[in-house]
Amino acid sequence: MGAVSLIFTLTESIEGIKIVKTIAGFQILIMGIAMVVMFVIYIIKHGRDKEIKDMMG
Repeated sequence: MGAVSLIFTLTESIEGIKIVKTIAGFQILIMGIAMVVMFVIYIIKHGRDKEIKDMMG
């Protein structure tokens, strides 16, 4: 990603950086959403049961 940013900076100045930012930002957004969804699924399946068992003894 750094090499691509450098090439865009040298050839197209600030417009190239905007393109790279958009491409990288979209991938990070997808990964962030996936992490939140997986965390919620984990909490629903495991978190509540373990917390209740710990309270009971």
